[in-house]
Amino acid sequence: MPATAYSVRTARFTTDATPSSPRPIRSAVDGSGIALRCHHMGRVSSENRMSKSSTKCWICDDEGAGTREHKVKRSYLKAEFGRRSQDKPLYRSSARELNKKLSGLSAAPLTFSQPICAHCNNVQTQPHDRAWQQMSEFFRTSNLPRTAGTGIPVNRIFGTQSVPEMLNVHLFFVKNFGCCVRDNDQKMEIDLKPFSDAILYGKACPNVFLKFGPSVSGEVVAAGQSDMIIRRLESDGSCVSASYFYFVGEWAVMVLFVTTGATLDPITNAWHPSMGNDELTLSNF
Repeated sequence: MPATAYSVRTARFTTDATPSSPRPIRSAVDGSGIALRCHHMGRVSSENRMSKSSTKCWICDDEGAGTREHKVKRSYLKAEFGRRSQDKPLYRSSARELNKKLSGLSAAPLTFSQPICAHCNNVQTQPHDRAWQQMSEFFRTSNLPRTAGTGIPVNRIFGTQSVPEMLNVHLFFVKNFGCCVRDNDQKMEIDLKPFSDAILYGKACPNVFLKFGPSVSGEVVAAGQSDMIIRRLESDGSCVSASYFYFVGEWAVMVLFVTTGATLDPITNAWHPSMGNDELTLSNF
């Protein structure tokens, strides 16, 4: 059936107050906006996110959620940008506002607006965070080939622990994707139960796939998230798929959600834990 593409736009964070500068800049991109577009809709501003923060953790359903997840891991932002302060700020730029100064790596725009509970953030998902930190550091510091179709042996990253650690990487992006949906669920309408079940029971989410490859950011060294593209059926508006890029320096991960039973073009070079953990095949984004 015909499907329509929507885009959930982002804001960009830079260490340069002039993001139009022709020289390369270092930037972090977040998923804070929900400007949607399709054939019959105009933009919805980034202010149209959920107006009130929920007190319920979307992962475990516990009340009293009070911690905010970073959209891109704080440890990676620190590695890429160094320490930030009033004297060395980041600048947030979006379609609505340019060069909003941020004083540090814990500034609110760098985190999701909807909190999760301390246990889920600091205990339940810590193995997932650590696995992704190890993998992202490998991508950031290794001199890897950048040709589509090249295979990267996973044991170069995780040694003999490739199977459990790659599942943890998968679950890191399940959490990241779920937080993005929770922030914008009035517009996205994606059921988060398969996401929370995967995290709570330590199993793969059948709907989430990953693709790895060189960044599409050109001369901009980015850390964060790109726009999210949402495809909906024109018949009833239900979500068919949603995807975004998560940038780590010169590399990117495409995070792809596909609804069960959806018919899409072949997901070339996409990875899921059910496909094995020996090698990651690079994509050309």
